[in-house]
Amino acid sequence: DIGVTGVQTCALPICRRDRPSRRVRPERKMSESPDTESLDAEAAAVQNIAELRGSLRAQPDDFGTRIDLAAALLDQDGAADGLDEAVGLLRAAVASAIDVPQWSVALDMLAAALAWRFWQRIDDEAVPLAGVIADLDAAIEALGSLLGLASGDEHREIAGELGGLLLTRLDLEPDRGDDLDSAIRLLEPAAAAEHPDLATVAALGDALAARYDRGDAESDRDAAITSLRRVCDAAD
Repeated sequence: DIGVTGVQTCALPICRRDRPSRRVRPERKMSESPDTESLDAEAAAVQNIAELRGSLRAQPDDFGTRIDLAAALLDQDGAADGLDEAVGLLRAAVASAIDVPQWSVALDMLAAALAWRFWQRIDDEAVPLAGVIADLDAAIEALGSLLGLASGDEHREIAGELGGLLLTRLDLEPDRGDDLDSAIRLLEPAAAAEHPDLATVAALGDALAARYDRGDAESDRDAAITSLRRVCDAAD
């Protein structure tokens, strides 16, 4: 069974579903301060958030302030309250965008924040699973909308992220059979890039192996082995 081969196991530690990339789990931005971990830098960040909240109270419909405040909140290592506030701000920004560039910026950040919140909550038994999956569904919908506007490397990057999230949803809801085929269609061009993200290649191999388990198609088996071997070779 390809699902338990040594090749498969080699790829698992860097599978995208275990290590989401920048878009689905935003990293903390680095401050321009030479000492980003200092108390002074943290105090400045808190002060910046307070000032942005004040600006937003004065101009509650200002798109730029919503975006800046959401970014500052996401910069705080995803504290639960701040993450919830950021999601609300970004949803409002998407709804109030006046042109495609504004809408794209807000939707990209919203997809990241929703997926980040999903990963934070997935193991939290205090949060109902339905609410956790709702964030995943919303992130998938947002990335799907962005995909239609993207091209070139950006299109492949979004396709890889979206494919990875579809596989994650399939893990949680195995009856969503269409997600597997959709994920493979998205991951194949992303993995075929000149310098692909290895996590995307691993996710593709994982998905092809899962489809082989379901249908015994030799082409899926062979393609899975090829993908997972690429990951192992790169790891050596």
